Amino acid sequence: MKGGTVDIYANHGLVIVGPEDLLPVLDWGDQPAACDGRHLVVRTRGQVDHTRVSVWTRAMPVISEPVFQGILAVQDNRIWIGDLERINWYVKLVEHTGPQPVTVCVDDRFDASRVYLGFGLGDAPARVALTAVEGHPLPDLLVAPGHHLVQANELGLILDDYDSALARLAAAIKLTSRPRPDPTYPWFDIDTIAQWLRRLAWDLSLERARAMCTVVGDRIAASQPTEGVFGLADQDAITLASQILGRI
Repeated sequence: MKGGTVDIYANHGLVIVGPEDLLPVLDWGDQPAACDGRHLVVRTRGQVDHTRVSVWTRAMPVISEPVFQGILAVQDNRIWIGDLERINWYVKLVEHTGPQPVTVCVDDRFDASRVYLGFGLGDAPARVALTAVEGHPLPDLLVAPGHHLVQANELGLILDDYDSALARLAAAIKLTSRPRPDPTYPWFDIDTIAQWLRRLAWDLSLERARAMCTVVGDRIAASQPTEGVFGLADQDAITLASQILGRI
């Protein structure tokens, strides 16, 4: 799951992860990322715009094939994320200290605008699919071996970003139509969708977003789903998502 996100302005096109001390000289070769065991450095788009760096634990979307999978020595459960000139930085606590596996994915090799740092995935993470609707794919996940992805967490991963809004909203509606044994179902899940919708328009209030999502609860109730089975077909989820987005 996502543990934190920061936008870094990297004047020299490098994002650094590790302890806050002097960066050693690294043998780059022709790689988009390099690591000396203590510092991890990732090439980014540089001065064009900020680079968004997200830290994940035990489950992480695969926005590309990893540009780095190896061992990073973490000191005092802390990682420092910043630029070469220390113009801006972010310090994040992680679960474990000492040498540990880390996986790095970027949206564009050598010109990254998004950097995903995966901790707690183990040496050989499994690759699993997120719930999605046909024709509107979402990224797969890397998960730690033996990690059980509960439905509420999967919903959070589907709605972890705001790109591909139709695909994400339709997948969230489809997943929400599968009953789970929780007294808050389905309205906690529907409220999660409403909270996500607010970021799609600057003037969309929570009250209005919740009102727009009541149709989801009505359609799920009308489908009379059984536990563990999707109550709404892909086309139904796409239709609902399109209607909601059309009202924003």
